[in-house]
Amino acid sequence: MKFSLSWLKYYLETDATIEQVADCLNRIGLEVEGSKTPPTSWRVSALQRY
Repeated sequence: MKFSLSWLKYYLETDATIEQVADCLNRIGLEVEGSKTPPTSWRVSALQRY
């Protein structure tokens, strides 16, 4: 299952980094295979469309 860190932080109400969140998820038995951050140019393009 894939989800964004912003989506998760909405429900967790935390300021943890992606590494800290991944570590916690792994400790409770939810395997995190990896994480990636889209280039900032993608974010700007998505915002400009709307």
